Amino acid sequence: METSPLLTEQMRAATREIHSISDKLVNLKLVVALMDKKLYGRALLLFYYVYVQLELIMKTHKNHAAFSGLYKIIDEIARADNIAKDLEFYLGEEWNTKYQPTQATQDYVKYVNSQNMTVFVSSNWLCFFFSFALELCEKVFVLLKLQNPTLVLPYCYHMYMAMLAGGVMIKKMVKRSFTPPEGQGLNCFAFNVDSNKALRHTIKDAINAVPHDEETKKLLLAESVTCFKLNNQIVQSLDGTGNHVMKFILKWMVIVGLILATFFCFYSRFYQTKLKPNHFHAF
Repeated sequence: METSPLLTEQMRAATREIHSISDKLVNLKLVVALMDKKLYGRALLLFYYVYVQLELIMKTHKNHAAFSGLYKIIDEIARADNIAKDLEFYLGEEWNTKYQPTQATQDYVKYVNSQNMTVFVSSNWLCFFFSFALELCEKVFVLLKLQNPTLVLPYCYHMYMAMLAGGVMIKKMVKRSFTPPEGQGLNCFAFNVDSNKALRHTIKDAINAVPHDEETKKLLLAESVTCFKLNNQIVQSLDGTGNHVMKFILKWMVIVGLILATFFCFYSRFYQTKLKPNHFHAF
């Protein structure tokens, strides 16, 4: 008797097509973002709030069957604090007041909340994700009651696996582009584990162990696709990339122009020298 594929395998299969589109989009934007330190910082900022939200959910519902396994390794997989360190390096100490998430990022966070939870907020404080300021985190009282916590699992799976897998390559590109000092600028890719591969397997095991029926599985696979759609919208929302592309093109046009001018100047002088009559004859 054949055993059905694991849930994480089905998530991967369901998102194969849109994952390919996402990879191309990310690679295109990343090439441009790596031209400028602040632009790359703003790219990181886009996903910072998503990781904050996911980690808040895991901590709030650590005893729920959907998150108990992931909560056991939350110290190993959590990214929000590490991304915050990188944002300080790329955008400055006041990044959380100077920069705001794009509309696509806000929509992403709202979607995760509205689809999977009901939020009750103390009237004394602004809602956590509408303040978008880290210093308010300790002052905000948020009581989250998930309607179906299991539906958040695809976001946890895809977002943390992306950091563990694709993050290795991106880390090398960032390091080569900005050469940050030791311990700075690359924290979002730093996992305090002996093996990223082993941690990936642990994440998969935790998610595959979550009990679910056939109807829930269909919803999980649908949310997997939605996760990539929302990610793509966030990536597309990074503004300023067009200006950097134009600057890049102009820069290389100037460089190529200087090379051609130097070549033609040298060639012209060399050609004129060859044409001059030789007034010295050997006897």
